Amino acid sequence: MLVIRADATAATGAGHVMRMASFIARWRASGGGEVWLDGRVDIPFVRSHLTSLGLGAAEGSHRATVLIVDSYDPAVRVKGASTGNYALRVLVDDVGGIVPPGYDIVWNPNAYSAAGLYPAFGGEIIGGPDSVPLRTDLPRWVEGTGSRIGVMLGGGPPPEKFLESLIVLSRRRTDWQFAAPSMWAPDGWLKIAPDAPWTDLNLCSRLLTAGGSTVWEAAAVGIPVVIAVIADNQRRVADWAAEANVPVMDARSPEDPGSLVEASLARAKKLPAVDGRASAVISRLRSSVRQALT
Repeated sequence: MLVIRADATAATGAGHVMRMASFIARWRASGGGEVWLDGRVDIPFVRSHLTSLGLGAAEGSHRATVLIVDSYDPAVRVKGASTGNYALRVLVDDVGGIVPPGYDIVWNPNAYSAAGLYPAFGGEIIGGPDSVPLRTDLPRWVEGTGSRIGVMLGGGPPPEKFLESLIVLSRRRTDWQFAAPSMWAPDGWLKIAPDAPWTDLNLCSRLLTAGGSTVWEAAAVGIPVVIAVIADNQRRVADWAAEANVPVMDARSPEDPGSLVEASLARAKKLPAVDGRASAVISRLRSSVRQALT
């Protein structure tokens, strides 16, 4: 019934496909129909995760009722707005701005309010705490050792200058043990499996994370966090966290980011809870599918 257009490459990162994979699991658990993925997946752990879900490629997408496009690429967005014979077209967006003509719904998969981000869009907007898609196997945080610090900074390598400052900090703070994904973790840090990060993160006392989808997972898990903004599109997530007095820092600051991290980790705080069932999205799409089949 659904085709999802999303990529997981070195350029796009893993986030688009991984959050759609979480949505697929929720969709299936709710009794939804078939789902296909249309896109390029080059990141090994993402490909492995999709295989574990039994997710097929979009052959037979002509039979689908709903197209969901999760991409920042303008060409992909425009093509999704007009190609194929779909009863409903959904654009996934967490930035705001212009929506190409042809989409019926904008889905902002974040806990902050989304309506004001799309003033020129005349269709339906879905956003807020009940629109966030999170995987079903997230643990609840149990307080770990006070010396272990988790670091999650997106699907690819973090900004070079910021990583260098963290390495310097880790060498100076020998009482702290840093843990990061194995694909980029420096020598001497604990290596986290990128396909199952919460197995290790759940043993940490605090988490330093970029303002991406890991923020919502951390909110569901309940671990104290510090948010590091490493890209412009993470600002709204950071503002949402700051409203709850969670420490937020700009990793692109001209100041010494290592000093900012050290000071912020002392004030790490839990985020407001997010249940991650994407119930508003699932309810709307199932209703649209039923209408299209009658």
